Amino acid sequence: MEYTFISYSRRQLYFAEAIALHLQKEGIEIWFDLQQLGAGTDWASALKNGYGNCTRLILVVSQAALDSKYVEVEWETARQNGREVILAVVEDVDIPEKLRDCAVIDFRTDFNSAMKRLVSYLTGKLPRPKDGILAPGKFPYPLRLPFPIWFAIISLMWPYAWMLVLTLSTLRTFPNQGQAYPILASIVLGILVFTAGIHRFWKHDLEYRGVRNLGAIAIIVQMVLMVVAVAIESPLARPIIISFILNVYFYLWFVKRSAPLLRWFAAGQAPQQLRRRCHARLLGKGAQLGDETLKSEPVDFFLDNDPADRPMARHIANILSKAGHREVDDKSRAQKHLYLISNRTSRRMVEQASMDGTDTSIFLLGSSIDWSESLDSAGKTQFVDVREHDANDVKVLASSLSNMDAWRRQYALEATPVKFEAFAAPASVQVYRFLAYVQVASFLSAGLLRLYTGPQIGAVLPLLFAVGIFFLVERALQRRVPLLVASGVLAGLPLLLAALDGQTLLAIPNLLVVGVVLYGARFWFPSIVPFAKDAIGMDKDGRSRTWGRVFVVAITIITLAINLLQLQTNS
Repeated sequence: MEYTFISYSRRQLYFAEAIALHLQKEGIEIWFDLQQLGAGTDWASALKNGYGNCTRLILVVSQAALDSKYVEVEWETARQNGREVILAVVEDVDIPEKLRDCAVIDFRTDFNSAMKRLVSYLTGKLPRPKDGILAPGKFPYPLRLPFPIWFAIISLMWPYAWMLVLTLSTLRTFPNQGQAYPILASIVLGILVFTAGIHRFWKHDLEYRGVRNLGAIAIIVQMVLMVVAVAIESPLARPIIISFILNVYFYLWFVKRSAPLLRWFAAGQAPQQLRRRCHARLLGKGAQLGDETLKSEPVDFFLDNDPADRPMARHIANILSKAGHREVDDKSRAQKHLYLISNRTSRRMVEQASMDGTDTSIFLLGSSIDWSESLDSAGKTQFVDVREHDANDVKVLASSLSNMDAWRRQYALEATPVKFEAFAAPASVQVYRFLAYVQVASFLSAGLLRLYTGPQIGAVLPLLFAVGIFFLVERALQRRVPLLVASGVLAGLPLLLAALDGQTLLAIPNLLVVGVVLYGARFWFPSIVPFAKDAIGMDKDGRSRTWGRVFVVAITIITLAINLLQLQTNS
């Protein structure tokens, strides 16, 4: 069978996926790793067979791809076999001498136009393209970027430019009114925002959470500027209002639906919802995920898991059973052997499973884990990532158990390419952490306020509760706390403190919210069993922990300041 192999760096996954799905929509047979490397597949041998027998190879050219030894082996092998290599250039790069005789199509500014030219060339309707690609100059950032990316950059930066312009415009009208401070603030904030994330647009290495956070900050700054401009009747009020509307559009719609922005995110840094929204429409009607298509031959499966992961295992087994598959208790009778791997799993079990592994063995990743060389044998086969506990992930696995060929495209779209060590958890767990941090800040501010107003002995309890909840959250994110303890502390401590203050009714809404959130996160929390001595464990997410501490401190200071102002006002 003739097919085109897609070679790319993992950093440009979403860009490569867009190219692959567009080609498939036009009826061109392609080999794309996420589609071909199904659950349990030996990825190394499958990849070697893929690029070794391709008819031609499309290289998604980026600096990361040119620096990758694995990518170099792919295009070198294709050339040695006499296959054509086509360059799809997505970044400003210095093309190596060995590749300068290849066909070149420039994807840097207009994806749709470049895609049409690529399809026309592959179908013989267009002569061999040879777009000119200049090597990067001395200026560290490229200027040839798609318009949507320029729009994103400008949307995130113009609030600070408007702050500077608005302040400078008031110098003549309101001299000596402290304009130096907002001028300095606008410059400092602009530099901080650029350093925090804007420069990553040029590096093609975005994170969805970071872009959303920068967008939220831009809206807040723009809102303040709009109020100030209207209050002082500045002639800049109208353009600032228009800019604010565009900021809102960027934050509420563009980031959640923009296919060009998705192609700019690093692998695993875009939410699955955005990926489905932009790419699912390219799958075709026959490959769409729906209840009517979740039909496959029933398979007898055995689900092996650590006792701590029983809630998670029951959740997965129930979805597979609803899809028509049968769970068996005898491993020897199973057609598929599923191994649920989490930070609570014994290393010995994983090593033994990989040694005994067959074509029927599939590893399911239930939580982030601390990867090590001892697990490399298991890493030779394709894992199924179910850390976010998205039912779609398990449904697609269920449909692909007996007929992977019919489900390759949909299965690939549901695969979440995140490193095993990177922290990933269900959305309900993230909400649980947020609520817990808000409670910690509330207790801290209440305790500090009592220290200030007296009696000081009354500050001991809320301060102890704050430390206890924060410690609990740190343990819960490491999956060391069972659901009963998490719900008891998060719901019980505020109820106890409210009862001591004679305000029990105020804690009931908190009780209901905590109940709803923890019910959604119930599969994440382990059973009440001790850690295995050789448990895999989980890397401590330093970045996430730092964010939590900064958030708690900021909310505490804001809450305490508001309470102190109210006290001064009442007095």
